[in-house]
Amino acid sequence: MGEQEKHKVVGLREDGWVTLREGEGWQRAEVGDDMVINAIGRRSEEKTEVDRRDSLPLILGDSSVPASWNEALESMAKGEIAKVFAAEKELEATGFDRRAAWYELELVSWIPRRDLMHDGTAIEHLLKDGEGWERPGRISEVHLRMELLSTDPNPREILPSIEKTLATESPNVPEMLRRSIDSLKIGSVVRIHCMAMRTKELVKLFDAPLEGEVQLKMELLQFSKMEDIFGDESSVRKVLREGLGFEKPGVGSEATCQISYRKQGDATVLWSGSLTFVTGDGVTSEGIDAAVRRMKRGEKCTLYLRKDRAFSDRYSRFAPQGVYAEEDLVAEIELLDFNRPPAEWTLPFDEAISAMLARKDRGNELFNEGWYNEALGHYDRAEKRMTSCRTDLDVQQRTVVDSIRATCLVNMAACYEKLGNLKEMLAHADRAVFLEPQNAKALFRRGTAHMKLGNLQQALNDVRFAADNGAGNYPEVRSRMKEIIVKLSKEEREEREKYPLKFRNMFKKKEG
Repeated sequence: MGEQEKHKVVGLREDGWVTLREGEGWQRAEVGDDMVINAIGRRSEEKTEVDRRDSLPLILGDSSVPASWNEALESMAKGEIAKVFAAEKELEATGFDRRAAWYELELVSWIPRRDLMHDGTAIEHLLKDGEGWERPGRISEVHLRMELLSTDPNPREILPSIEKTLATESPNVPEMLRRSIDSLKIGSVVRIHCMAMRTKELVKLFDAPLEGEVQLKMELLQFSKMEDIFGDESSVRKVLREGLGFEKPGVGSEATCQISYRKQGDATVLWSGSLTFVTGDGVTSEGIDAAVRRMKRGEKCTLYLRKDRAFSDRYSRFAPQGVYAEEDLVAEIELLDFNRPPAEWTLPFDEAISAMLARKDRGNELFNEGWYNEALGHYDRAEKRMTSCRTDLDVQQRTVVDSIRATCLVNMAACYEKLGNLKEMLAHADRAVFLEPQNAKALFRRGTAHMKLGNLQQALNDVRFAADNGAGNYPEVRSRMKEIIVKLSKEEREEREKYPLKFRNMFKKKEG
């Protein structure tokens, strides 16, 4: 094949390379990867061989490699041969023959290399790429084949190969393994060089005394993805059997499930039986309710529950006999059937309004009992079900619907305030004011949100407007207005102290 000119400029030098033979595939090495190359140094005109390095190991991007080589090798495919130029000083500084005008480099192979903990204590080498494109992610159940080897040039077996199924979020799984597993595909094989401090983290995994530097060889055989329902690892769901169709209960459905409970780390079943409840009604543990709302008819799953999402504290009254409140649990759930109530927008107007009010009233009951997340679900469903689907409403009917929606939005703002989510509190109060600009409760909620977010002038405007629209006699409104005025006065005083009078007057226009 004729030479294909691919001149590159490295830094300010006229160093570069010419491709002599194309490589295979599209993959390229990255900085930090282990490489094996063949290198032949030649004189410029004579093409006399002055240096030869066969099967030379190096690390791409390392300072021991000439910069022009690093630049060329980073763009080369496996099997590619290139004519690479480098300055004499650069060759001499890195231990190569300065007499060579150029080197013929062949990229034999490379092994992707990753510093898992970013401190050099756990270096991962990819020995074999897996199949497909799916990866386990941070929360999953993985089936691995693992083997411990020495760090000798010819590694010896320290512990024989074992197969293990692990939940990646288990405390027994070291962080370095989580980071490695996160990027693997089925069939991927890696070797992790562990320094002594990382070797100690493998003791629980292998249930054996370990010390010193070791190499962990690991193959991902299979994995099951898991859903972190609340995003805090308190309720993690793994699907065992897919359900039928696409419909899910959501909030307000009567669901019938077959459930069993056991302690995490113990196979003994504490309770097993059938449970029928209305989803989102605050009549079972938060984790169970949230999981069932995500399931399809006939679906079966395993749910890992932290005690605060199981039956501790306020959920203890829902604990079945034999299930203790202060324990982390594993629940096996099968959704046998559910009945969803008819959508409000399909009902005659009077029935739809009654359904909306019933949901709002149930939300009020849950709010008063301190079940703020559950109350949100009812308010949200009541507010959304007739927002855009009903096109048959006259002006008077639309006014009635908007009034109920505004009340639900104000109540949702109150829920978010209790849950500490001030941005959502402000957003929902703002929507309520948009529907009813003179709604005193909506204005008060929005003013409170502004105050807690530090927007004091906007807060004062809203609370004053709420007072002007009939809420002025409420002690809470008067107290809030006074609180905002005090905060504003303090802010203005601090501003004056920060910028003294002489500096404030400095840029005033002179008179005369």
